[in-house]
Amino acid sequence: MPFRSIVAEPEVLARLSHAFDQTWAAIGDQGTRDPLRESAQRERLAHIIIRLWQIDPDGDFVGPAAAEFFGAVDPMDTLTVAVEPKVAGIEEAAAAGKLKPIP
Repeated sequence: MPFRSIVAEPEVLARLSHAFDQTWAAIGDQGTRDPLRESAQRERLAHIIIRLWQIDPDGDFVGPAAAEFFGAVDPMDTLTVAVEPKVAGIEEAAAAGKLKPIP
């Protein structure tokens, strides 16, 4: 399980795991998984999903995570897009307690 080090409610962990599984399946459907690098790819995907969750705990993770994994978006663009509807910028998000530190 890629989220074993996160301290969160069971429902949150289940949601993150489900998003991970869906995104991982989508990545496999694209034929971009490398059997020799699978462990590193899974860890990278987990970090992407965790970061998206920290930005917007109630957001959709599958589409943005897949896009970032494939390099279709700049991670900072994802950050800005996810945070802007809630607050004007990252500093305000941090001040408002919208961001969670990585455990």
